[in-house]
Amino acid sequence: MKKHFFAFLAICLTINIGVKAQKIEPGTLWWDGYALWEATMDMDSDIIYFRGEEPNGDIDYFQLQKLPGNGMYGFVSDRPNFNKFNADLSCRVKYIRKDGMYFLSVQNKNGDAVWIFLLTPDNLENCMAQQKALEGQLPSNLLCNTLLNTAYLDFFSVEELRLMRNEILARHGYNFQSKDLKDYFSQKSWYKPAKSNSSIKLNIIEETNVQLIKSIEAIKKTIK
Repeated sequence: MKKHFFAFLAICLTINIGVKAQKIEPGTLWWDGYALWEATMDMDSDIIYFRGEEPNGDIDYFQLQKLPGNGMYGFVSDRPNFNKFNADLSCRVKYIRKDGMYFLSVQNKNGDAVWIFLLTPDNLENCMAQQKALEGQLPSNLLCNTLLNTAYLDFFSVEELRLMRNEILARHGYNFQSKDLKDYFSQKSWYKPAKSNSSIKLNIIEETNVQLIKSIEAIKKTIK
């Protein structure tokens, strides 16, 4: 199962390398951990329709429209919100193509990711198997090299999410001011505090994971 999971990651990192424009193409498939979404486009408009199929057979829909600028989309709907995606109509969707990653990031007003759709070449059955493999992995093995999703992160408590988010920084030697975090990571053999936090740079996977974990932390705190 692990071999299939990491093979899936390799495909997702290399798919569509030759495509330069940051726009969602009709016929592409996107996995968010819960459903597999297919993008289609009405030839008479610039609205992109997404049809999502869940493992239990349920079908859902949403629509996006290209916004002025590069890579940003807005939700189009007669529904007032998108609680399914921890989002509302004010959220923007950014198509991110960076460092070999291809995914849609639903972003709140602060620009932080609240939901992720990963471009995939696979069918629903394979995506479900890969999600199961993902959920069988320890967070420490994934935080810095695997783009996480809400379905995976939903298993963790607010306290666990806080440690996961800060572990990404700790792996780069972040020098914590919070005593509990300083004490916690000082017990890790791999933790080597940096002289200056300003020199720490996160890659696109780490940056997005930090944003997504922080967003889910905030949401979970409101429903405690």
